[in-house]
Amino acid sequence: MEPAPPRRVTIVDVARHAKVSTTAVSKVLRNAYGASPEMRAKVRRAIDELGYRPYAAARGLRGQTYTIGVMLPDIRNPFFPEILAGITGRLKDTDYQVFLGPGCNGEREEARVTEAMIDQGMDGIVLIAPVSPRDRLEQVASLVPTVVVGRHGQSQAYDTVTDDDMAGAALVVGHLVGLGHRRIAHIEHHETDPTRLAEMPNAQRAEGYRRAMRSLGLAEEIDVVSTSYTQQGGFQGAEELLARPQRPPPSSPVRTSSPWASWTRSPKPGSPCRATSRWSDTTTRRSPRSARSR
Repeated sequence: MEPAPPRRVTIVDVARHAKVSTTAVSKVLRNAYGASPEMRAKVRRAIDELGYRPYAAARGLRGQTYTIGVMLPDIRNPFFPEILAGITGRLKDTDYQVFLGPGCNGEREEARVTEAMIDQGMDGIVLIAPVSPRDRLEQVASLVPTVVVGRHGQSQAYDTVTDDDMAGAALVVGHLVGLGHRRIAHIEHHETDPTRLAEMPNAQRAEGYRRAMRSLGLAEEIDVVSTSYTQQGGFQGAEELLARPQRPPPSSPVRTSSPWASWTRSPKPGSPCRATSRWSDTTTRRSPRSARSR
């Protein structure tokens, strides 16, 4: 006869081991009022000795799971872990845990991730550079407190955190011009949706590049290549520039609006193109809904 699988330790087991009521254990687990320091120490000791772990589904039924879902567009991009490090650092001394989900830069994939996080009863969701339409984001925010990172535009439903992408583009162009460059190209993500053009950072970076070039007397040198918002898209944009009859000389930089720029160098060995970074100040906008919840 096979041995029975090990049984999960429950709150009842903890209460019996500590010789207290299950209500007392619940108060300690919830850090609620009414448990003395001696009681807390006794319950914590029992938890450690038994190896008790709270059951997330049961905690969710009481209204809180102490989990935060974070959706990343692409886990291979080295910029996004910097945002993740900020989130986890802020939550380090709390009971909250962070769970990741890849959005894969697609509406369908983002919907699957966010729906799974909602179904798991997560207490909040952080969406990094989502491509989903605004009505979808507001639908998510109506179900769970939501923060949208890296997307311009305001909403009554969710908070936003964005770079000043126009200023960032202007800083990069100004720096390159200060080094003596004049033929400065910009690789952007191709977009036609009006809302995304207004809210996604790629359009603002391209506009910042154009404005900076004009203000520095380089309007005739403006050169924008539109491609996909991927690493491969950046390579293809650079290759398109290199394939032109009058291609940029070896000293000419190619500026890209993709966050891959923080680590991408050349599309192939020996290529004269180089990518440049474009980070700048960050702006936080809080929705009235989330402000009320605080």
